[in-house]
This record gives sequence, structure tokens and C-alpha cells, in this order.
Amino acid sequence: MRLKKLAYLLLVFTFSFITLLANAQVLRSKNFYCGGYNNDCYDLNPPPASALRMTEKAMNASSLKLVRPKEWKVRAIVGYEVGDFEFDQQGNVINVNGEPATGYLVEVLQQNNQPLWKGRDRVYYWYQPEKGDVVDNYSDNQSLLIGENGVFIVSDKRVCPASKIAEEHTEFNIGRSEHYLDGNCSKAIVASVNRIAKEYGKKVKKVDNQVFLTYPTREKNFSPKYWKIQYFNEPITPIYDVDGECWLYCEK
Repeated sequence: MRLKKLAYLLLVFTFSFITLLANAQVLRSKNFYCGGYNNDCYDLNPPPASALRMTEKAMNASSLKLVRPKEWKVRAIVGYEVGDFEFDQQGNVINVNGEPATGYLVEVLQQNNQPLWKGRDRVYYWYQPEKGDVVDNYSDNQSLLIGENGVFIVSDKRVCPASKIAEEHTEFNIGRSEHYLDGNCSKAIVASVNRIAKEYGKKVKKVDNQVFLTYPTREKNFSPKYWKIQYFNEPITPIYDVDGECWLYCEK
């Protein structure tokens, strides 16, 4: 009897061990890590080839340059987890979240005049200089360069708010030696109004020309970041959320 019980326990243990190994292999093959108090899982996969990449070494260089755009084509970018930004055609930031703002957009270049972010797109930051700062001599790299709000990507004729990706990969695999932004601005797609409303318990209110954009990867794996954009070659018109709440230019 004891031998049968022992054999049964050994069988259960062996099966459990094999299952554990199989699960571990699945997690390893998909490059996930699960653990912590809530057994949260993290996607450790490296970023796709389309990602924009900035190295910690380049970011901490002592000879970075800030260059203003020659022309800025966007009047406003408004969105969820994006904020409300208004600009003039020189790239000055004139209003943020309904309040008058100061500062202007800049691209960060390395000493050889190459963009700090490697990739096919250009990255612009909302820069608010302090007294004594000059546009081509900048040293406070950390606070400006690793943020996400007030950062915009210019891809061909399209402009998008920047979106960080592969943060767990950066944290766990490479010790924060690199940072990544979604490089699919040129492929931004129309976000599903119904899906947005369902995620946030809102009722859809149809408004003329109500189109929201999102990154294609964000639509597939739902993320709250979606936005509207208005260019200077378009008329000034009110910008609404999915439920009809006016975000900007409400008096127009």
C-alpha cells in the first residue's frame, strides 16, 4: 500500500515538474518574465527594427546641440495620455492643457550633426530654456531626453506624439543602456471610436470629421494613447473626444 502511495506521489511530482518545465520553456521562448508580489508578467522582447533608438552613451555626451525646426506645420495635437498642445508656425509652444506656455520645439543633434535618435524619423522636444541657456549648447540631458510628454515625431508629412516601447527590455535585459520610441508614426491608423468608448465606459457621440489616430501596435494591444491633429493648412475647428466633450477650439 505504501509502495502504491509512494509511486502515486512520485508520478504526481514528475508530472508537475514536467509541466513546470514546459511552462518555463513557453515563457522563455516568448521572452516574458513573471514574478513579484502580484506575479506580474513583463514583455522582455527587444524592439522591432522600425523602432527609434537612443543610447545612454550618446545621451550623456557633453556636446549635444539643440536645433529649432525651420518650419512647423502643426497647429495642435490633442489626445488621451498626450495632452493639449498648441504651436505657432515657428515651432513655439504657445498653449499646453489650456494654459499659456513658453518654450519651443527642438531637435537634439550629436557633435557630428547626426540626430540623437537613430532611425528614419526625426524627434522634437518641447524645450523650456532657463536663464543662461542657449539653443546650441545644452547639458541637462537626463530631464529632457528620457521623458515622453511634450515629445513629437516627424515622419514624412505626418506628426505623432512620441510613444515609448520595449521599456521592460531596457530595464531587465540591457540595464537601461538604450531607449526606444515607436517608429511607426508614418503608419499611424484610425483608432476605433467604439473600442475607445468601450474601454473607458463612454458613450459615443458622433461629431463631423471625428477621427482619432493611434500607433498600429497600440490598436492591436490596446493602449489608451490616441490623438487628433490639426495642421495649419486646415481651418480652425473644434476638437472633440469620443463622447462629444470639446477638447480645444470650442468657441470656433
